[in-house]
Amino acid sequence: MQQVLAEVQKAGALDPESQNKLVQDLQQTDPSLWPLVVQQFRATMAYRQEVQQRQSLSGTQQTPSGQPLAVANSQAATGTPGVVADNSRGCTSALPGSQQPAAGAQQAAAAQPPTTVAASAAANPVASASYTTSAADDWRSHLTAAIKLREAELHNPAKNEDDEARQAQLRLMYLLAGRRDDALLPMPGAAPATQGFWSAELYGLSAYLDTEHTPDASHRAAEAKQRLGEALTKIGESCPLVVRNLTFCKAVQSYGCTQAFEKYEFAPAQEVIIYAEVENLANESTPHGYHTALASSYQIFDARGQRVGEAEFPLSEETCRNPRRDYYVDYRLRLPDRIYSGSHTLQLTIVDQVAHKTGQSTMEFKIETNK
Repeated sequence: MQQVLAEVQKAGALDPESQNKLVQDLQQTDPSLWPLVVQQFRATMAYRQEVQQRQSLSGTQQTPSGQPLAVANSQAATGTPGVVADNSRGCTSALPGSQQPAAGAQQAAAAQPPTTVAASAAANPVASASYTTSAADDWRSHLTAAIKLREAELHNPAKNEDDEARQAQLRLMYLLAGRRDDALLPMPGAAPATQGFWSAELYGLSAYLDTEHTPDASHRAAEAKQRLGEALTKIGESCPLVVRNLTFCKAVQSYGCTQAFEKYEFAPAQEVIIYAEVENLANESTPHGYHTALASSYQIFDARGQRVGEAEFPLSEETCRNPRRDYYVDYRLRLPDRIYSGSHTLQLTIVDQVAHKTGQSTMEFKIETNK
């Protein structure tokens, strides 16, 4: 990477901000694609410098006599004495009373900057048009080259996770290149959850960017939201099961709506409700809907780590019309009759019976025998 940065630095186009941006791009890119990244970076810098130069010259400049330079240029075109014009650069220079040789006048004119962007474009319209076209075609040519390079590197079907990542990168490039149908093709060899995620993700991005077929921004957003929500559910199936917000409650109304105890201080044999939210559970598609099944159990440990209580809860099983995203469990339990005063830990274990993955969460509480 240092060699790449040094090479770009020699071109004189690398300020600290640009260097940081280039480093970030390189760190997120396969090293085999670094030459393409550097070429694109150079093209971007050249375009930015050209734009800045044109913007700095967009105001009307004054001649030494106080006459607007655009007027002087007009007078030069009509043969007004004392004005020298350099049509090859679109520049003019007012020389009232000057008798210097023509060569000196041309050098003086060449030293003057262009009057305006419009004057420069009028002086050389072909160059201006070709610059705009080349800037637009430059990134497309780099993208096409990157697509061909990535296609040549792929194994079909995918042999490992690296191949799956390259397949995903290729489809993102397809989408950027406007090749929507290619972007939505299945990824050969990918795991079902991975395939489902990328299909929904790419479809959502495509829908959000498709201003041609769906001009209304709110409709594009609604379609993208639905598809990206499906992608979120699919990728969750590949994640570990998460048990969060474990709470001792007096009552549970709905997801996230509970009446928790102010203090976790209980007496032996007291009845309590435990509440927990479950994320990344699998939704098994069936003819009747999406099926979920969770097996739960708990253990209680004293301050020395000795187990003083345990039990299993009934299987929590549901079939819903849509995949569940707000899944929670609540169980009523009775604390042990024979339990000593002091600090204790309750550990809740939940097993996803569909995906065969396990999640756990713990919370501390105290036992007061005189309570």
